[in-house]
Amino acid sequence: MVLGLFTQGGILAALSFIWLTKTTCLVAYRARLFALTTPLFKLFVFSMFHLIVPHAIFWFSIALCLAMGDAIRRSSADRDRSR
Repeated sequence: MVLGLFTQGGILAALSFIWLTKTTCLVAYRARLFALTTPLFKLFVFSMFHLIVPHAIFWFSIALCLAMGDAIRRSSADRDRSR
Protein backbone atom coordinates (compact mmCIF):
# COMPACT_ATOMS: atom_id res chain seq x y z
CA MET A 1 0.00 0.00 0.00
CA VAL A 2 2.56 2.58 1.02
CA LEU A 3 4.86 1.38 -1.73
CA GLY A 4 2.08 1.95 -4.28
CA LEU A 5 1.54 5.45 -2.95
CA PHE A 6 5.27 6.08 -2.98
CA THR A 7 5.58 5.12 -6.64
CA GLN A 8 2.55 7.20 -7.65
CA GLY A 9 2.97 10.27 -5.46
CA GLY A 10 6.42 10.20 -3.96
CA ILE A 11 7.60 10.43 -0.39
CA LEU A 12 5.19 13.28 0.41
CA ALA A 13 2.14 11.19 -0.53
CA ALA A 14 3.35 8.17 1.43
CA LEU A 15 4.17 10.16 4.57
CA SER A 16 0.91 12.11 4.32
CA PHE A 17 -1.05 8.86 4.13
CA ILE A 18 0.75 7.44 7.16
CA TRP A 19 0.16 10.67 9.10
CA LEU A 20 -3.54 10.78 8.15
CA THR A 21 -4.11 7.16 9.12
CA LYS A 22 -2.25 7.54 12.42
CA THR A 23 -4.07 10.75 13.31
CA THR A 24 -7.46 9.27 12.51
CA CYS A 25 -6.79 6.22 14.62
CA LEU A 26 -5.60 8.34 17.55
CA VAL A 27 -8.62 10.67 17.35
CA ALA A 28 -11.05 7.76 17.37
CA TYR A 29 -9.18 6.00 20.17
CA ARG A 30 -8.88 9.06 22.40
CA ALA A 31 -12.58 9.80 21.97
CA ARG A 32 -13.22 6.23 23.17
CA LEU A 33 -15.01 5.42 19.94
CA PHE A 34 -13.76 1.88 19.68
CA ALA A 35 -16.42 1.02 17.11
CA LEU A 36 -14.78 3.52 14.77
CA THR A 37 -11.33 2.07 15.18
CA THR A 38 -12.61 -1.23 13.81
CA PRO A 39 -13.15 0.16 10.27
CA LEU A 40 -9.64 1.56 10.41
CA PHE A 41 -8.19 -1.85 11.14
CA LYS A 42 -10.35 -3.31 8.39
CA LEU A 43 -8.92 -0.72 6.03
CA PHE A 44 -5.43 -1.68 7.12
CA VAL A 45 -6.08 -5.34 6.32
CA PHE A 46 -7.77 -4.44 3.03
CA SER A 47 -4.88 -2.19 2.06
CA MET A 48 -2.38 -5.01 2.35
CA PHE A 49 -3.62 -6.38 -0.97
CA HIS A 50 -5.08 -3.32 -2.72
CA LEU A 51 -4.36 0.31 -3.35
CA ILE A 52 -7.25 1.72 -1.32
CA VAL A 53 -6.81 5.46 -1.73
CA PRO A 54 -9.16 5.69 -4.75
CA HIS A 55 -11.89 3.70 -2.97
CA ALA A 56 -14.74 5.72 -1.50
CA ILE A 57 -14.98 3.46 1.56
CA PHE A 58 -11.50 4.60 2.64
CA TRP A 59 -12.39 8.28 2.56
CA PHE A 60 -15.78 7.66 4.16
CA SER A 61 -14.15 5.82 7.07
CA ILE A 62 -11.50 8.49 7.54
CA ALA A 63 -14.06 11.30 7.46
CA LEU A 64 -16.40 9.45 9.83
CA CYS A 65 -13.68 8.83 12.40
CA LEU A 66 -12.37 12.40 12.29
CA ALA A 67 -15.85 13.97 12.45
CA MET A 68 -17.07 11.79 15.31
CA GLY A 69 -13.86 12.25 17.28
CA ASP A 70 -14.09 16.01 16.87
CA ALA A 71 -17.77 16.05 17.87
CA ILE A 72 -17.08 14.03 21.02
CA ARG A 73 -14.14 16.25 21.93
CA ARG A 74 -16.24 19.41 21.49
CA SER A 75 -19.14 18.08 23.53
CA SER A 76 -16.84 17.03 26.37
CA ALA A 77 -15.15 20.45 26.29
CA ASP A 78 -18.57 22.14 26.48
CA ARG A 79 -19.51 19.97 29.47
CA ASP A 80 -16.25 20.86 31.20
CA ARG A 81 -16.88 24.57 30.69
CA SER A 82 -20.41 24.39 32.09
CA ARG A 83 -19.18 22.88 35.36
